[in-house]
Amino acid sequence: MSPSLSPSSSHSSSPLTTNLATSFVTAWFCTIAEDRALLPQSAFNPVSFGLGKIPALVQPDWKQCNLQHYGLYTWLASASDGRITNHHITRLSLFSDGKLIELYQLKFETHLSAFRPDLVKEQAECMLRTLRLCIATMPDSDHSLDARIQVFDRFSKHATQLPQNGTLKEIGFLDLAPRRISALVWYL
Repeated sequence: MSPSLSPSSSHSSSPLTTNLATSFVTAWFCTIAEDRALLPQSAFNPVSFGLGKIPALVQPDWKQCNLQHYGLYTWLASASDGRITNHHITRLSLFSDGKLIELYQLKFETHLSAFRPDLVKEQAECMLRTLRLCIATMPDSDHSLDARIQVFDRFSKHATQLPQNGTLKEIGFLDLAPRRISALVWYL
């Protein structure tokens, strides 16, 4: 059964809402290089993302971060030179009840004028279409957490990229100019 992919979904409409207290862990993705090496924690400044202060209680253990262990993903795309900025924020939320993951919400926001605002809506819609394709092409019997995480892991390598030439192409995964996701922090 395919999860709901509506960008206008809310917590109140999620069928997994009652399980959220025990079923998800929040993750903020700031910088991941292609080899998955993490930047030092000092490289992450939550204020630069407009997130406010992160309590010491939820500061991550960088060596224990593992993509397949978490239920809520937030992608933060960086500037082209890899600096940690708030140029683009893409939020992808997933909720898991232990067997299934529901794509709850995807928001695409531009905070600075460095990127063309007319592309924001187009790219968000393209990302949603691609996510639908990822889920739709999975076998109906393949509902495991790891299987769905792998799909989104593959998707993230393409969908978090930012367009350089002002065009978006949808050929399987998104065909966008290569950019890195910048810095990784987890809410544990």
